[in-house]
Amino acid sequence: MSSKTNVRPHAFNYQLQRLMIGAVSFALPVLVMIIGCGDLTSISASYHTASRDLFVASLAAVGLLMIPYQGHSGSDKTEYWASKIGGVAAVVVAFVPTACPGINDPTFTCLVETACDNANGAVHIGATIVVFASLFWLCLIFRKRAFDKFRVKNYMTARVRAHIYELCIAGIFLGALLIGLYKGGGILLGDTTVFWGEAIMLFSFSIAWLTASKIIIWDGKRPTLLPTKGV
Repeated sequence: MSSKTNVRPHAFNYQLQRLMIGAVSFALPVLVMIIGCGDLTSISASYHTASRDLFVASLAAVGLLMIPYQGHSGSDKTEYWASKIGGVAAVVVAFVPTACPGINDPTFTCLVETACDNANGAVHIGATIVVFASLFWLCLIFRKRAFDKFRVKNYMTARVRAHIYELCIAGIFLGALLIGLYKGGGILLGDTTVFWGEAIMLFSFSIAWLTASKIIIWDGKRPTLLPTKGV
């Protein structure tokens, strides 16, 4: 009996999934600031502004694209489960809002008071941590795979992608550091520090996924965005 794992055909082209996830993630911080306001204390705070629908729809879209994501072949269980866990957590972040600013908390000019009901800050923060941890782990997987491809097939484009992933990993660390320093009492960028820390992390993550789509930097023949029949 063959020990080869049978992989089901992809409903989506995995490279198209990566492209869509990266594009939506990149646009989210920019759009919530444009539709909401420039002094948001966090990206999650946009739930309590006029950009609520955009925030919920974008995160839900990212989550629902990550849940069915199987990666290149579906055989990498770490990538498979990291995307599933991160996708479910993204949906939770979308539909379980963060708490509204308290009396002594920093606020923002576009706050809509009537949007402050049904907040569950603890669940929201926990799910957010899971999302970013999953995305960070997926960046590590992309980096390793690119370097492996460079060593085996000597594709310089794979090496370029690996270095881009390293910059994205550094960006995620920088964003997390900004948030950590602010929570520890640092002034840094003022009350918008968490927003910019999250934005840097999202930009880094989105660039990694746009790069992983190989639509921008590809090896050999340029990939197609049509659904794949199998691997």
